[in-house]
Amino acid sequence: MEYGLVRVSALRPEVRAGEVGRNVASCLEVARRASDRGSLLNVAPECCLTGYSCEDLFFNANLLARAKEGLAAFAAATAELYGVYVVGVPVAWNGRLYNVAAVCAGGNLWGLVTKTFLPGSCEFYDPR
Repeated sequence: MEYGLVRVSALRPEVRAGEVGRNVASCLEVARRASDRGSLLNVAPECCLTGYSCEDLFFNANLLARAKEGLAAFAAATAELYGVYVVGVPVAWNGRLYNVAAVCAGGNLWGLVTKTFLPGSCEFYDPR
């Protein structure tokens, strides 16, 4: 009997702040394991390609360029994987910086979804 269920995975890559190449490799490592297990939808943490705690480095053009290259490499690598992958990455566009979830599958970047709930009441959250 077919129940129409799909396997969903929360990916846990080992992430280090500012080390984009290493973070992409770590994300691909856990993505391959999820693919091997037949997981259809796979979600990684916020800013996992750069590290979440980069703070002012998020405004560094070099880090953002490496993040863009890392996202392209990750998306291309999904051509060899089963399923859809969502990874977090900062994206600069039209002079603004966005915290986005990038949707990748089949070797392509299918879309970017910006974070919409910004916890303004949190004292540690930077309003920039």
